[in-house]
Amino acid sequence: MKTMGSTIIDAPLEKVWSLLRDYGGLTKWFSGVVSCGIADGKSSDQIGAVRVVSQTPGGPGIGERLTEMSDDDHLFAYRIEVPVDLGSVKVACGSRGRVRLVEITHGSGTFIEWTHDSDVIEGDPHVLSDFYKQVYGAFFRDLQKFFK
Repeated sequence: MKTMGSTIIDAPLEKVWSLLRDYGGLTKWFSGVVSCGIADGKSSDQIGAVRVVSQTPGGPGIGERLTEMSDDDHLFAYRIEVPVDLGSVKVACGSRGRVRLVEITHGSGTFIEWTHDSDVIEGDPHVLSDFYKQVYGAFFRDLQKFFK
């Protein structure tokens, strides 16, 4: 199942990219995450680095392995290392996410596109779609706030 969220952030591309390319730095600006760090001793922009993201205090962390990082194309991609159980839907290990930034040429700002390609192994795929819509919305709102 593919999902996508996008928005325009009122900030220059290089500033937005500088923030987002810190793969282990979500807690600096994203309120939807209570902890995030690189678990394997690699740098946060090194291919293969695994960030562990938790959305609840003391809750289980989700490992996301960095599979692509491009300063030229302003994008990064990752793969979720474990199956994810959202209660009424379960997602297979190996789901992929990608974040891409593009400079707005008329006016100012940065276009951001975030996509996920997930295999639902149990439950209603619409539940997963609704979950990602909520995550995309919170992610983009927090980015807007950060750059105000």
